[in-house]
Amino acid sequence: MCTPFKHILGDFIEALEAGADVLVQFGGPCRLGYYGELQESILRDMGYDFAMLNFSGGIEGGWIGWAKQCLRVVNPDIAVPHAIKQLLACGDMATKLDEARDFYLANAGFEHERGTFRRAWTSYVDSMRSATCDREINEAHRQGMASTIIDS
Repeated sequence: MCTPFKHILGDFIEALEAGADVLVQFGGPCRLGYYGELQESILRDMGYDFAMLNFSGGIEGGWIGWAKQCLRVVNPDIAVPHAIKQLLACGDMATKLDEARDFYLANAGFEHERGTFRRAWTSYVDSMRSATCDREINEAHRQGMASTIIDS
């Protein structure tokens, strides 16, 4: 197996150990297109119970088919407008987490008091974990970034 296969499998195991119950696999330019099926089989043989969204082979129906498959696996009872709103909020959260992580990595070595960036980062991530809507995501990001700048 190639290194990407092993890394992705390890990431899946870490996610499952941390409580994830849905895994997502997108295709790649090589055998990675098949690896999702193999990784799912390995994880199930290891005793993990989860839902797998495997989009490596493509889904008939394009984006609409992709969205329907997601809803079927994750929550078939969810209202589509609500799902779209939550998906957009999730994307916004991922963007903000990337921005904050970049800031953390670029600045943590320059903190005035050892450990302040680590504490601020931990608090930021905890706030993001508990955010359930766009307003809470934006507030957690605003407070987390302000705290990091002030505490450093």
